[in-house]
Amino acid sequence: MGCPADQLLETISIGNLIDVIRKYHQMTFYTVDSMWCIQLFDHDVAANDQIDCIYENNREELIILLYVALEWVYDRLRGGTN
Repeated sequence: MGCPADQLLETISIGNLIDVIRKYHQMTFYTVDSMWCIQLFDHDVAANDQIDCIYENNREELIILLYVALEWVYDRLRGGTN
């Protein structure tokens, strides 16, 4: 049945999501107007060296952006996404 989204938001913080993503990738965050943006890089790449990111996305809500990015990370670990 799963856990209702509002219960997830109560138990998982933005910091927790960032920590999990950070185990697998370097990242940058920035904002454009009302949007939060994230870029993910492999660990062996310096994110500030003008290297193309391997994942990029944006959302109005930061926590939703992090959930979507984390799903991508897990899909990639399972071999589903490059």
